[in-house]
Amino acid sequence: MKTTIHPTYYPEAKITCACGEVYMIGSTMEVIDVELCAKCHPFFTGKQKILDSAHRVEKFATRTSQKQDDVKSKATKNAERAAKRKPKVEIEETKSVRVKKAKQILGAGVIGLVIIMAAYAIASFVIGQLSSTTGTLPAVE
Repeated sequence: MKTTIHPTYYPEAKITCACGEVYMIGSTMEVIDVELCAKCHPFFTGKQKILDSAHRVEKFATRTSQKQDDVKSKATKNAERAAKRKPKVEIEETKSVRVKKAKQILGAGVIGLVIIMAAYAIASFVIGQLSSTTGTLPAVE
């Protein structure tokens, strides 16, 4: 390492702030004067003042406070969604009701089919009996 190209390092350099605070640090400058430090800067002291003629900061603050009020937890959202949904028990009941109705309809259909088949059988029997006794079918008018 070349010795002539590096600046002189001062391990006890003095930083003086405009508020009067003095810090000792290591630096390449022996004395440093600054206008603000952690003791007097508004951000660190909590006395931050923002000059805003268009009221943008106030609008932002109100918007964020409204969002804070509107924020819901995940559990609350899930509870609301569950309340909107129909319970599964009702769905199962409606399925069973639909199955019963379908069985009733099919039962009525089967009964109707049986009645039609019986009527056909009776009609064919009567026609068979008539044709066997007379040899001809009766005339239909």
